[in-house]
Amino acid sequence: MQPTTRVLYDVTRLIQRRRARIPTGIDRIDAQWALATFEAFGERCLPVMMHGKAPRILHREQALVRSMLQAQIHCWFGGGAPDEEVARALDGAGLSANAGYGSRAVERALFASRSWRDRFVTAYLPALRYGVQSSLSNWRQGNEQALEGCGRLLYVNASHQGLIGHAGALDGLAGPRAMRVAGYIHDLIPIEFPEYATDRSLVYLEAMLAELMAKDTDFSANSQATARQLSLYLAHKQVEAGVEKGNVEPVVVYPGLTGAAPLKDARLRRAAESEAADGEWPGGDFVILGTLEPRKNHQLLLHLWRQLAEEGFSPMPRLTIVGRRGWGNESVTALLDHSPMLKPYVREFGNLDDQDMFILIGKARALLFPSFTEGFGLPLMEAAELGVPVIASDLDVFHEIVDDGVLFLDPLDGPAWKAAIKNAVRMPGRLAVPVLNGRIGDWSVQREAFAACLKGSIARLEGGQ
Repeated sequence: MQPTTRVLYDVTRLIQRRRARIPTGIDRIDAQWALATFEAFGERCLPVMMHGKAPRILHREQALVRSMLQAQIHCWFGGGAPDEEVARALDGAGLSANAGYGSRAVERALFASRSWRDRFVTAYLPALRYGVQSSLSNWRQGNEQALEGCGRLLYVNASHQGLIGHAGALDGLAGPRAMRVAGYIHDLIPIEFPEYATDRSLVYLEAMLAELMAKDTDFSANSQATARQLSLYLAHKQVEAGVEKGNVEPVVVYPGLTGAAPLKDARLRRAAESEAADGEWPGGDFVILGTLEPRKNHQLLLHLWRQLAEEGFSPMPRLTIVGRRGWGNESVTALLDHSPMLKPYVREFGNLDDQDMFILIGKARALLFPSFTEGFGLPLMEAAELGVPVIASDLDVFHEIVDDGVLFLDPLDGPAWKAAIKNAVRMPGRLAVPVLNGRIGDWSVQREAFAACLKGSIARLEGGQ
């Protein structure tokens, strides 16, 4: 790579999530692709974030950002805890007024639960102090200093957040320099299935993609299914705008294997130790993972469990739900909170760390995955690594993750799901174990694949394509 080319990785989401103990799927991928980028390009790679309404290159804070990333990798993949010392150092730089818990309602509630004094000292005061300082030092001047001698930029985003969510931010950052963008897309669910998304998320995603389309962008995606939908959408928008850029074929870079298998024995030992307190459930445990929102189809399972209870089915299985309560699921929460038939047979965990989650999956008779749509499907991959049977919706993306061993059903076919659950209770040995797609490697392999995509982008940038 020529000395005049800089790589800028957007860490906006990671900065905002620096105190988050439980990662989302996008958190995990964003952290791994950030690590891949910093490893591949070393000191030529700088972190950048959207700070208020302006892009800010964190050249003075890059060592701190790298320390934060290592702490997040340790926390989100190794069972550690967020690094409070690093988080406080970032507080001092005034980088995120939510103090690093994230932007979701549950995280805002965590921040709000802290004392007024703690919130003021760790978030608002540093932000105010830094705002005064930055007005004197001039953010733009700082960005220019960071890019001194640089003639070309590769901007990388794998979070759907940051500069690409603000029209004109990339142009303001690049100035006179040539810029190419590498955009990693997780899903197009708000566009494909607006009934499973908020109006705000649909408007945001369309604006974000419009910003990427206006630039020289190399797209990549987490699955063939996402890549196909993205390619169709971009082609449609080109026709709509009367622009001919040719077919856009996103490169697929799968998320890495979770590393669940090496931990299986230790975690199952922990599960066995807790069995005396928990008790062996006669009909077995069935687990569903994911935020309680309409597209996850929890309502199907809750109605089935109520039917089984009303019919006096024996031995009665237990349904374990792991995931925070999201939007648009009033009927589901009503069932969970008020149905007397369900209370003995359904338990709910808002959020669990990886260790506790793997224990639940490892003990399960089967993982249930009845979603109407998914961008990928990390729980399916985790269950396969742990050797746990899976009953899942017949979605194209799931067929990419596994080659065999999953019972696929229509997410609308209640009787088929009911029969499958009954059979799993009565004949557990008949359930197959998923066989993972051999094209998906561990995170180190997938990081290399992501870095290779970026190197291709740089070659095109430096070749003037």
